[in-house]
Amino acid sequence: MKLRPIAVLTALALLTGCTAPAQATDPAPAVPQSELRLLAPGPGSALNEQGFFAVDTLSEEGPSVLTFYDFEEMGQRVLCDAPDCTHDSDACPAACSGAIYLVGDTLLAMTADTSTSYCNYTRLERRSAQDGRLLDQRLVLYGWQSVTPYTDGSALYACLNGDLVRLDVSTGLETVLKRRFLTESRSPLGILGDRVLWDTTETDDPTTRVLSLMQDDYSLQPLFRFAQGSVKLLCLEQDTLYWADTKTGIVYAGNSSGESQPVTDALTSYRWVRTEDDWSSVQSWGGQVVDGKLLVDVTEPDLLSSTCYAVDLSSGEISPCPLTDYWNGYSHPVAVWAETEHGLLVSQHERVMRTTMGQDGGFVTYESDRTLYGFLTPEDFFAGRPKYRMMTSLSI
Repeated sequence: MKLRPIAVLTALALLTGCTAPAQATDPAPAVPQSELRLLAPGPGSALNEQGFFAVDTLSEEGPSVLTFYDFEEMGQRVLCDAPDCTHDSDACPAACSGAIYLVGDTLLAMTADTSTSYCNYTRLERRSAQDGRLLDQRLVLYGWQSVTPYTDGSALYACLNGDLVRLDVSTGLETVLKRRFLTESRSPLGILGDRVLWDTTETDDPTTRVLSLMQDDYSLQPLFRFAQGSVKLLCLEQDTLYWADTKTGIVYAGNSSGESQPVTDALTSYRWVRTEDDWSSVQSWGGQVVDGKLLVDVTEPDLLSSTCYAVDLSSGEISPCPLTDYWNGYSHPVAVWAETEHGLLVSQHERVMRTTMGQDGGFVTYESDRTLYGFLTPEDFFAGRPKYRMMTSLSI
């Protein structure tokens, strides 16, 4: 994975009290569309060529802390430089919580502010991507922690309470680019070509689903229209959006010009649907394109398991991906988070025993899952060979 390096950013204003976030009055420059990137949840939101950052819990009583999974060292380390620190209290310099994003050389951690009962804001921490040290923190508009933002390498963008908002990473200054952009807080579907793709409904017909591309003036240009429930979105990969027709199971590919064509009808021959005419088992955002194949996750009729199928985009043929990951009580397809020079970044789960304080003041022990990360070659992934190279993990 290649990320464009940018200059080290200047410091944000230090948070000194519960004050409203600053907002700019001058218009912000147009978004440089060619560098847009969706910061989707998971390792991909804070990933670089060396590894990825993650907020993790190392002890049952301690705080969550900022860590780094190093691809070369094949392990996780805490980004704390305090001598003899045990990372089990809020005094640890790495204590951190919330969603985390990597933008250039800066890490942004966002969580709901709970310092008072009346400050309804998001707490933003800016940290160095070199060593994880806290640079500063401030309050910003509420809602950043609840949506998936996108970035152009110097700012974050999100739809908060219906308004399209830009947050400058170097200053923390927020600018409302367009009031009433949508009717509510919402995450974009992703980046299609060089535009942001949004999922909305027809203004005068709520039964019609509209996928629209955002223009330079922040207006929305309708691209595709579907009857509600008639399609399941599968994947958005660079210049192409993939979806499945919920009646026929045929997979289609569409582009930023509004053109579409069928990719394969091979899914129609599989009997995993709940009823003959119900293709709701083809889940939205079932995967991504890996090594020229579209991954589609399908829920089995028992509703307790799902299977990943690889659609060859050149031939239209499909084949199952046999590898599974057991968590939350049933089997899931193995998640692929990124393609790297070390192989496919994947995750597995491990059953662990945890202890917590019960309502009666006594201790309660229960089973849970912890996430482990590692690598597979594309060949082993598609062939179903579990030749994982797992990284060491510090999380509980």
